[in-house]
Amino acid sequence: GVKATTRAAPSPATQPCKRQYHTCVSTSHGDVLLFGGRTNPSKALDDMWILSKNAAAQGDGKWAPVEYQGTPPSPRWRHSAVRYKDKMIVFGGRDSSKCLGDLFEFDIKSLTWSQVEYRGPAPSPRHSHSATCHSGVMHVFGGYLAGGDSYNPRDRTLYSFDIQTRKWRTYPEDADNSGDEDVKSGRRGAALPPLPPPIASHTATMLGSHMIVIGVCFSVPSHVWIPPTPRDRERPSPCLLRIPWRTETRGMRNVIMAFDTDARRWYVPRITKMSGDTHVSLTGVDTADRALEAFPSRLLMQHTTAKIPTPARPNPPQRSAHSARLVSIGGGGNCYFFGPHFNEQLVLDVALGEESASELVVSMA
Repeated sequence: GVKATTRAAPSPATQPCKRQYHTCVSTSHGDVLLFGGRTNPSKALDDMWILSKNAAAQGDGKWAPVEYQGTPPSPRWRHSAVRYKDKMIVFGGRDSSKCLGDLFEFDIKSLTWSQVEYRGPAPSPRHSHSATCHSGVMHVFGGYLAGGDSYNPRDRTLYSFDIQTRKWRTYPEDADNSGDEDVKSGRRGAALPPLPPPIASHTATMLGSHMIVIGVCFSVPSHVWIPPTPRDRERPSPCLLRIPWRTETRGMRNVIMAFDTDARRWYVPRITKMSGDTHVSLTGVDTADRALEAFPSRLLMQHTTAKIPTPARPNPPQRSAHSARLVSIGGGGNCYFFGPHFNEQLVLDVALGEESASELVVSMA
């Protein structure tokens, strides 16, 4: 099993301000780079901080602002950031008025920002999407799109950006970036494996060459969430409800899909084992309250995922044993009126095609 301990790091005088919807990536030396986020819906951030490897390991919270040069991204939150070698790639996000679709690169060695010029069919402006990196290719999926109905995800296209050649490609290959969720076939009209539903505020995690996507999809034509009434907002309740992992509510359901980056195809991974808490926590209200139906947070949204290695043999050699430390930085509730609850971790053993099972940890705030 996995044993973990937590402790609060002291708050030094110099540190990032409180924020949420920022990004963090680890460098090749184990340092942590933090960028962007927001303090409130009208205050986006564009500052950048570094947490040294030793500080992260010791939990002493020693931060330093990054004095960068070049052309940085505008202030934003709900963007994505991935690292490839000594480059950090930032895409999309939003500010207080609009979705963003620009692409920036940060050179970790020279501490220089630059806007990326690219070729190919790039994703349209969006936020709350996911981005992963494998073998020098960044994969962007989902999110909320600008224009039209900007509150519901509607893009089923996977966008892959080759960091070396600066070229985008899509899957399916004949897809555009308009958010068409009715793509059914490839360039020559050949049948494709089932595409994942349009989702946002999900996570994507690389397990080998397989990208595991966990989130929530819509399955009703209206795609509408009903907001709480003013009366409902006046009486928050501490009630915490639990419902099964495989659930559907108000036409929405949890979904797990995988994309094989080598074979370029989607498939549904097989869950070989589930351990830990098999329920998802709901930030809720009293069951008699009319606002209960307004909250889709009983579903897997705004969660995080992490992978942990699974030994190939029951008794691995001593050199295979290791320990790791996860640092959680910032964050907060998605709603000002109802604070989130944390659920217990859920560990899934996922069978990836013909490969052996790998463990994936899901946590929700």
